[in-house]
Amino acid sequence: MKRNRLGLCALGFAGALLSSTAAFAGWRSSQEVVIWDVLSFANGDVSYASNTADTGQRIECESKGGSGYCLAEDQTGLTRQCSTSDSDLLAVIRSLKNDSYLSFSWDTNGHCTNIRVDNSSYTVPKK
Repeated sequence: MKRNRLGLCALGFAGALLSSTAAFAGWRSSQEVVIWDVLSFANGDVSYASNTADTGQRIECESKGGSGYCLAEDQTGLTRQCSTSDSDLLAVIRSLKNDSYLSFSWDTNGHCTNIRVDNSSYTVPKK
């Protein structure tokens, strides 16, 4: 009886795992622009900021030659930005696309300390 119950539990668990992966198959991200001053961190989906009905949100990075910057503005109008001349961070900035997820952090001098760009199938395309 115990062995039968264990087998049924294992079968139920396996079924739950299989159905949960199917639920993520068409998953989409819609991350609005969020600024976390306590963490000196901002993030959001570039396409979400572009597609949203409010006109305040934006998140972007730009590079020119050996320098670049990232900027975020949330729906309340709060704006934060950082700049960099670090070649590794500039390479990340240059990988940014219209439907990327972007996050960045900064130090007290306004220099970028980390920039992350995620180009994946789950971000909503820019309209």
